[in-house]
Amino acid sequence: MRRSALIPITALLAFSMVMPVSSIYADESNVGVDNSGIEASPSSCEAADSSAETFHDDFDGDSIDTMKWPSVGSLGGKYYISDAYSSYTAPENVEVNNGNLRLWLRQDGKKNFTWVGKDSPKNSNGWGWKQPYTGKMPAYTDGYPWNDPLPYTAGAVTSNPSGTNGFAQQYGKFSVCQKAPKGKGVWSAFWLLAKSGGWPPEFDIAEFYGGQGDGGQGTMQTGHPWKRNANGTLSWDDSVWSNNSKYHFTDQYYKFTVVLSKNANGVPMTDYYINNQHIKHVQGPHAGQSFDQTEAEAEQGFYFVLNTGAQSKKSWLTPFDYPTDPDVEHSYDIAWVSAEALTETLAPLQRVVNDIHKLDANDYTTDSWNVLSAETSQASKLLGDASTSATTVNETLAKLQTAQAALVKKTPVDSISLSADDMRDGIKYVDKDSSAKIFASVAPSQAAQDWGNPAWSSSDSSVATVDKTGTVTGHKSGTAVISAKVGGKTGTITVQVSEPQDVAAYKQSNGVDLDNAQWKVPTQKGKVFSGWFTEPWKGAQPYTETSGKAYPHFVDGNVLSVKRQISAGTTAQSAETDLRLLTTVDSLDYQSAGFEVALNDGQPSDKQTSTVYTKISANDGTTVVANDPTVFSPDSKYFVTYSYWNIPNDKFATKFSVTPYWITLDGTRVEGVNRVFTVSDAIQ
Repeated sequence: MRRSALIPITALLAFSMVMPVSSIYADESNVGVDNSGIEASPSSCEAADSSAETFHDDFDGDSIDTMKWPSVGSLGGKYYISDAYSSYTAPENVEVNNGNLRLWLRQDGKKNFTWVGKDSPKNSNGWGWKQPYTGKMPAYTDGYPWNDPLPYTAGAVTSNPSGTNGFAQQYGKFSVCQKAPKGKGVWSAFWLLAKSGGWPPEFDIAEFYGGQGDGGQGTMQTGHPWKRNANGTLSWDDSVWSNNSKYHFTDQYYKFTVVLSKNANGVPMTDYYINNQHIKHVQGPHAGQSFDQTEAEAEQGFYFVLNTGAQSKKSWLTPFDYPTDPDVEHSYDIAWVSAEALTETLAPLQRVVNDIHKLDANDYTTDSWNVLSAETSQASKLLGDASTSATTVNETLAKLQTAQAALVKKTPVDSISLSADDMRDGIKYVDKDSSAKIFASVAPSQAAQDWGNPAWSSSDSSVATVDKTGTVTGHKSGTAVISAKVGGKTGTITVQVSEPQDVAAYKQSNGVDLDNAQWKVPTQKGKVFSGWFTEPWKGAQPYTETSGKAYPHFVDGNVLSVKRQISAGTTAQSAETDLRLLTTVDSLDYQSAGFEVALNDGQPSDKQTSTVYTKISANDGTTVVANDPTVFSPDSKYFVTYSYWNIPNDKFATKFSVTPYWITLDGTRVEGVNRVFTVSDAIQ
């Protein structure tokens, strides 16, 4: 049902000339036409039935159609405030009655907000500030316009697609039949934004500033295509048409149209119309093309935005004339909104492309979606060219529909669980500046194949970050929750980051000499570290010729590179090497602790039980003499060691496994993390 019959004939204006879409391509200059001759006509705001139409809402009902307008009462963020407004958006200011959408501006604001500055989180279209915030706005200082509380509420709707609802289109005709609100400082607009979320581009098609013209009628501007310049700066073009004296935009309904297309060279073009009269032709970057918008993003199209508001004291025109009467209301009345393909020939293809852009790629297998995406991209390239033939449209449409029918839905994810090696008590311990792999298990297995890798995130990236493969890197001491999300399901794992400590110790027993040796020991209970040491009484010394000094090499710390022992006074390697194993524990409350070592070459297992030792150094750089053992972990405080003696050089490639264990006070055996390595792994 078309609503033109509900608009008073006296309210309808039209220009004396009607220009068909096909005629605009002959004029590629940036020069507009003369707008001096306006004549009234009852057909000016009539939306004729068109087989090229791809969207229409004549607001025939008593409530907004959320399938067409998914966002009601908001432009992004719950309330959408910006320093250009003295109002915030509210759903109750959106009404549908008598065949009109009415967006109200009312003096009933009661909310307090906190101004958090220009670096506060921005909404999806990149303008304004997310709300709500608590607290109070500051007084009008430093150019900011806030009142405390904000005194006005405003109305807004958008067709920004959400799921299968909403509407967006890249090329074609976008029109509104509207009557602007009257009042000094009232601000209404009909505009387009990119579905991709990038900004710019933006097309301000009918932007009205109340109280600027003769008799307080206001200024209507059409044009204003925001753009990003090649150097990255933002700017907007002057409006292609502006009038503040002659036309009664607040008393009568007007039709505003923008046509988005491209020329034979693929350059974007924009044409503006008021009441079917061609106002101006613009092309190139000034046609809303954004240098930072990819072709794939542009193909997702533009969605409608309709809103009203109160200009603030900071706005570039007249601030709102704050009335003393609290009952004063202003409504922005919209009779209908429509979109069309550039031509009737293109319409079937345009409708299918619009529907495809509502689909979520994440719901379909990668291979099937890539086929459809490629066909959609080819189709989109045709939709901006009004000269595209019916044969080409039909061939492209057939390919597109075939690819759409071949889409394969991904298998739903039942669950996702995360795990890691060497976990203790459900926590993965990671050392500062070290990394660890987190493994994601997705069920069922077909879902894992369909969905691919999950999206990883960290609750605190200052403590630990995670990359797209699930590799976690520790940055500072603390706890972070690592999440992996796939198919609407999320798995989590807790990561504890510890900073390895400098070890400083001095030992002169059992032939081992550590002379304030410095190295890093990660502070993880139950993890085995290994190193070699010298036997001065045998005359052995390190390869560095530093007599009597041991330079521990811990496999997981890998701070110091060491060599095999050599015989005293020679450069020849000794025939054997001794190995020391170390692990840290968290308490003295054990009956005993030790290691179980098994050689994998058929030799008998070797077991040794050791006492649990206390911390022997405050790690303040002082030299401490201890009876036993050689090394310790200052952060863990307690440790056990195991010495593996007289390993022949020909056994360096022999694999052996080491498992630390503890016997608790009640007799329970608790095992640490088993490691398997060769002697050469430990000492090279």
